[in-house]
Amino acid sequence: YCYFIHRGHQMGFEFEIISKFAKEQGMNAVMIVPPDWGDLTDWLKEGKGDIIASNFTMNPQRAADIEKDGLTFCAPYGKVSQVIVGRTTEKPMRSINDLNGKTVIVRKNSSYWRTLESIRAKGIKINILAAPDDMETHELMEKVASCEFPLTVADDVIVNMVTANDVPVKKLLQISPEEPYSWVVRKEDRKLREAVLDFFQREGKSAFFNITYKKYYDYSADK
Repeated sequence: YCYFIHRGHQMGFEFEIISKFAKEQGMNAVMIVPPDWGDLTDWLKEGKGDIIASNFTMNPQRAADIEKDGLTFCAPYGKVSQVIVGRTTEKPMRSINDLNGKTVIVRKNSSYWRTLESIRAKGIKINILAAPDDMETHELMEKVASCEFPLTVADDVIVNMVTANDVPVKKLLQISPEEPYSWVVRKEDRKLREAVLDFFQREGKSAFFNITYKKYYDYSADK
């Protein structure tokens, strides 16, 4: 839901935000979608794009990883938490202990995988299975809804959007604290990073930003 095509029109939260940023810089935003989510940082390093705009969470491990790759975060412009997602018939979980013996399917190259591994390191016996790298988070939730997958993990805002579109899943347990997310650029592109920092400093609380966020993510009621 960062970027998608609907009836021939480009849409998505990130698309609208970065389009406004590009227009202010006297440019047009060109969206490039790699085949696998895990290719985002590689493609940025290779110069196939200039900014990763994909709700990239700013946790310490990821920050260390991208620093090694010559990349850097820009300004945080929102927060998300990770949640276990199951069918609407599932009982909510009270703690990570309820994950004992459960099977959870996520992409191996995602931050969700690392979160589950950290839970397993605490002695919780979770069976973590790898989903295809090119499968989007909303597709994983749709497979949970259709009983093809048992459980998955998603950012809470993505669950809100999917449930608002009548996909019969729900949040069962929050498994991470709220973490900020940010665009990512190459370290060498200092002027670009400064422009992004300035943009979010001005626009982060603007009517345009808030309306766009609400349009895609702000669903107050869970189904």
